Amino acid sequence: MNRKYYCVLVVAIAFIHSNCLFSMKLTQKLPFSERRGIDLSDIPSKDAPFSEIAEYVKTKYYLAPYNSKQQLGDGDIPRAFHGGEHVMRVSLLIKFLMNFYKKHGYDKQNPEAAKWINSEGLIRKLRIVGLLHDAGRMGEGRDIWEQDSKDACCEFLQNNQRLTEDDAESLADIVVKPRRREDRTFAQHILATADAIDIIRVRGFNGKKGERQYGYFNMFRLAPFKHLSENEVAKAELKAFIFRYRQMLKRQGDVWYPCPITPEEESFLKSKLQEYGIPQIEREEYISEKIFFEHVLAGREDVSEKDRAKLYLMDRCYSVDKKRAYEFSPDCYRKLKADLAEILG
Repeated sequence: MNRKYYCVLVVAIAFIHSNCLFSMKLTQKLPFSERRGIDLSDIPSKDAPFSEIAEYVKTKYYLAPYNSKQQLGDGDIPRAFHGGEHVMRVSLLIKFLMNFYKKHGYDKQNPEAAKWINSEGLIRKLRIVGLLHDAGRMGEGRDIWEQDSKDACCEFLQNNQRLTEDDAESLADIVVKPRRREDRTFAQHILATADAIDIIRVRGFNGKKGERQYGYFNMFRLAPFKHLSENEVAKAELKAFIFRYRQMLKRQGDVWYPCPITPEEESFLKSKLQEYGIPQIEREEYISEKIFFEHVLAGREDVSEKDRAKLYLMDRCYSVDKKRAYEFSPDCYRKLKADLAEILG
């Protein structure tokens, strides 16, 4: 290549690269709502009922698919794993966990925990963080959009709770969890635990060395089991709650994969998978296929042995109410709150 043309090409590439970086920096400086085209002009007031704030966040951030070009089929919903109902349940679980810790005296053992547990104002703000902790996602799977979710959270807290930028950013930092559990703050443990409990609905496999293995939800890794390690009553209470919580998810029709939550359940399901010759239940069984199995195949006789086995496992693991598919109620938060109150007795 002629040296003159080569130099021109190098200069052109450098110019384009610098312009791209400059454009990216400008975009990153824009508020999250402007980057994603979200209108917050009608944001609820600071003291609005929490249900109103929750419904607002659901409508503004979670009802659109990750990709604007994505075509949703019958039974499909936008942001199926990390959508509106998920973040609403997380916000409700945050309150449950705060009450749980207070009931078992953890606020008297840990000064940092006491600051949060004994402040209704901080709990409310953390629950708003819970509502927005997946707002920045552009896909399922591993969360590589935590910084975007933090930006969404920071902006919302400034506009809704009338916080200064520094105070809002300090709270929004809770979204970006350190990889090592021991490096997390109490508030990050609460958010991570609430998020982890709701993972029951989508947990069915553990990946190891590129192979998918059937695995159970290990509740004993949750922070409360470690924080209250000497309190057998508290641990038994939490374990019972998680079983009831899974039943609630079944009633809501929001369970996606068989999720055993004890080693005994895992052993049972493994034996059935082996008995029916099914190496795994495909992770790509999205809600439309789940509905197809429950609503169509259940009433037919010409069903293959493999499909009948899947039906059997679904019934054993979900017991989902067959008369309804996935719903997205306009009064979603109040219904979820009532369901949670019911299992808490």
